[in-house]
Amino acid sequence: MGMFRESFFLAGNNKNRLKFIFSLMALRGIVKILPLLILYLVVLELLSARVDLGKILVLTAILATAFFVINIWDHYLALSAMKLGHKLSYDIRISLSDKLRKLSLGFFSRRPTG
Repeated sequence: MGMFRESFFLAGNNKNRLKFIFSLMALRGIVKILPLLILYLVVLELLSARVDLGKILVLTAILATAFFVINIWDHYLALSAMKLGHKLSYDIRISLSDKLRKLSLGFFSRRPTG
């Protein structure tokens, strides 16, 4: 839990966006089970006494659609997380430079560097 607390602390004004991305990641983990469930249903149909080719084709179409949607979802999630990461990094750098700029020059001459 410490990692999430630190992430939200560093997020500053972007906490809602970070919550949204974390929620999408959690939901993505649940949705990734869907293709396995569809494959399980296809295997059950193949092992049944009467194989219904139409049902297998429908399940295969659903499987292809699920993979397509999950791929788009992953792409959107990766881009959103990357964009937010760059924004957070930018905000942290700006706040650090503002803090350093407010320090007096005597602060730097009294403190050894390196």
